[in-house]
Amino acid sequence: MNINSIFSKIKEKLAINFWYLVIIYGGLLALSLFFLIFYNNNFDSYYYDNILATRRWVFLAFVVFIEIIIILWANYYKNEIKKNISIILISIVAIIFGWHLHFYGDNWNYYYLSLLALSITLPIGITFLNLLEERLKNNRNLVYYIIIFFAVAYSILAIIRNYKFEAHALDLGIYTQAFYKFSHLDFTENTVRQISNLWGDHFHPILVPLSFLFRIYPSSNYLLIVQSIVVALGGIFLYLLAKDVLKNNLSAVFIVLAYLVFFGLQSALGFDFHAITLFPTFYLMAFYFIYKKKLFWYFVSLLLLLICKEDVSIFVVFLGIFLILWRKDWKIGISTIIIGAIWFVLATKIIIPHFSTNGYMYFDYNILGSTQKEAIKTISTNPFYAWNALTDSIIKQKTMLIFFSSFGFMSVFSPIALLLAIPALGESLWNNFLSRWYGYHYMIAALPMFTIAAIFGINNISQLFDEEKTRRKIILYISVFIFFSSLSVAMNEKMFLSNLFKISNFKFSENITSTHEILKYIPLNASVTTQHSIVPHLASRDYIYTYPDLISQKEHDSEYYVFSLAGSLWPFTKEDLIEKINKFLVSDDYGLYKRIDTAFIFKKNYQSNPDEIIEAQSILKNLK
Repeated sequence: MNINSIFSKIKEKLAINFWYLVIIYGGLLALSLFFLIFYNNNFDSYYYDNILATRRWVFLAFVVFIEIIIILWANYYKNEIKKNISIILISIVAIIFGWHLHFYGDNWNYYYLSLLALSITLPIGITFLNLLEERLKNNRNLVYYIIIFFAVAYSILAIIRNYKFEAHALDLGIYTQAFYKFSHLDFTENTVRQISNLWGDHFHPILVPLSFLFRIYPSSNYLLIVQSIVVALGGIFLYLLAKDVLKNNLSAVFIVLAYLVFFGLQSALGFDFHAITLFPTFYLMAFYFIYKKKLFWYFVSLLLLLICKEDVSIFVVFLGIFLILWRKDWKIGISTIIIGAIWFVLATKIIIPHFSTNGYMYFDYNILGSTQKEAIKTISTNPFYAWNALTDSIIKQKTMLIFFSSFGFMSVFSPIALLLAIPALGESLWNNFLSRWYGYHYMIAALPMFTIAAIFGINNISQLFDEEKTRRKIILYISVFIFFSSLSVAMNEKMFLSNLFKISNFKFSENITSTHEILKYIPLNASVTTQHSIVPHLASRDYIYTYPDLISQKEHDSEYYVFSLAGSLWPFTKEDLIEKINKFLVSDDYGLYKRIDTAFIFKKNYQSNPDEIIEAQSILKNLK
């Protein structure tokens, strides 16, 4: 095959897909001009604003260039173009829908990103997607390589973040001490959380079996590794489900990739350890087994799902409702609802209150009512009000659009599957606290539901076409589109994975290495009080406290106090922390036991060396 025949084939493909190209790139250009004219008339602030870490004018220039080429092609391929004119109707509907997102204020960017994902997908489909499918159709190990890669990548990034003292006592420090105590079958006080038993805060018994290997590697890094592995393993059940529904191995692989790069998943893995982050894997496991009608493994998965956290029981109730509506399986559906309801009552009304003097402390949904009964009444009697409460803030709208646009809005085409996401969205967006609405680990709960809805949405769209070959092509194209949608949204939100490609992320300052060195001087059985970013590194002990203690609002009578100017100083400013250290330097109760660079250990009733005190004060003075 010579070069001319290759170019001829490419030209033929481009001609066949002419209207796709016109609408996609024309849509990008039109959307940019629309918002310049009607939404933001300030040229500088619009075109020099960043999108995907690149100036928006760069994208516009690229789009204009492509549009000119498309217009030139039209003169040469008039006949072929006419054959595909019907695609205009579908594309016009898509653009009208996209422009409707104008009413979401600044959040229109997510539709822009979807068009951008389409603009990447189509050239790939035209050129080598069929060849890629042919080459990989019998490669059953590809998805496992992908899962291993993400498990390792997320583990490395989380460990580096922790090593650089950017993790926190709340919550990595809390869970590290919990793992330490659970591994010794000790269910007494969690001193970081300042509660007599951690199950008086949340009920997550899955931590107990996960903690057994902690005795081999007693480090906060163990939690981060376990979390990354469990989350990545969810890709196996997602792959099996997608392959079974879509009947296409490569499409299933792209769905798994979209899942593993989703912004909410990256945000959760980049923010300490939380029991709820383990939940999506067991949810996908349960859904796959009920889809395959393997009831024994479904109920085993349901148990693993429930022991992740007490509020997961509400998701289980909605799973039961879904089974009744979807499969008309009343027996399994009602059984699932009953199991979820019983677990919720058992956890929130009996177990947690038993271990806590304050009862269950996490009903923060005043927008629906002051009690659980009032909230249920509001949702059932005034659903339109409840729905509006999910999108009554630009931050909430942003979160909703991240979910929908990350999966190319395909979940819309399976409304019944979207029902599954209602409690997960509600738990986050109906909450009183703004911090629950976006980012951190609060977006990961709805991830498996949106992914499942997207899979069934793709399948529903493909059923509109009669030819098997066309259906297969549609499924593959949309799966690739979903991956690039998820990736582009994550990149736009400053994704955690990008740190993997930053050389600076793998460089550590002298302050950081000095702080790790000084921590070795603290006995394993000693009681310690230290700042939030250091707590996770010292939490494998019976008594460890935060400074300041934001929960009890008191200073603790520990054997050692540890401070460092390395990493995150939250909630202090640098000046505030220096002032606190200076107070300890002249304290009558604590003496300067050890100093390396800007890391300090103070020991109770220890006699300080006056020369070392003067030297330390001089160093701190120069840092102000």
